[in-house]
Amino acid sequence: MRPDNREKICPDGANQRFDIVGFDQDLSLEELDDHNDFVKQLDASKNPNDLRNRLLSIFKQLGFSDFAFMGFTQNHKPQIFLTTLPEELLTSYQDQRLYRHDMGLDYLKADNPTHFHHSDIQQIIDSTCALTQTFDKNREILALYQKFEFNDAYLMPYKPDGKEVGSQATNNKETKSKKTGKRGSLLFSLMAKGATVEEFMVLTESRGAILHLLGKTAIRVYQNNFKSHNSAPRINSETLGQI
Repeated sequence: MRPDNREKICPDGANQRFDIVGFDQDLSLEELDDHNDFVKQLDASKNPNDLRNRLLSIFKQLGFSDFAFMGFTQNHKPQIFLTTLPEELLTSYQDQRLYRHDMGLDYLKADNPTHFHHSDIQQIIDSTCALTQTFDKNREILALYQKFEFNDAYLMPYKPDGKEVGSQATNNKETKSKKTGKRGSLLFSLMAKGATVEEFMVLTESRGAILHLLGKTAIRVYQNNFKSHNSAPRINSETLGQI
């Protein structure tokens, strides 16, 4: 009889690794004051590059070095809106077409609400007894990030709130929703270059609420102020195909 690995692969609700860590906790007065100050800084952004720089400055204060803000638009194809990740990493990700197998994007398309880590994906791969091409490709994705000293990442999914980045509103919202599936879903990722997995977990384990609010504020500012500034997708839509 084969061993039952389901508990390893799909931890139950008691496993905090798969919870929104601290998401349901109220902010302390100090955290609330900090967040209000962050909101003012982001609201003052003059253009997407300015928003990117302001976000990076805020996240650096919290111990992070880089971020990426992406989502599904343009017929279910992923688009990176704002990021500080190295161009070489992004180019390798595109040229190797790793987006076709990225479990982080699959997680987003499945409409999961909880935050998760790259190390969670690594844990799933290490726990399985049946390796597949998807698992192999995700090992390549994790190795690509590790090549640039990003040993873990914190990923926060957001559901669309009625405004889709990079799309125009229509009167028939119900029909549009059925046609586009998860179009409008967004993923905000944070990294800390050089930090070990253990050090990175310390950064994120008690900050779920404030990090989620920061991501939500950044998305709101981008949608309300800079939607018309959208550049061409970093991931080439002509070579993307269906994912």
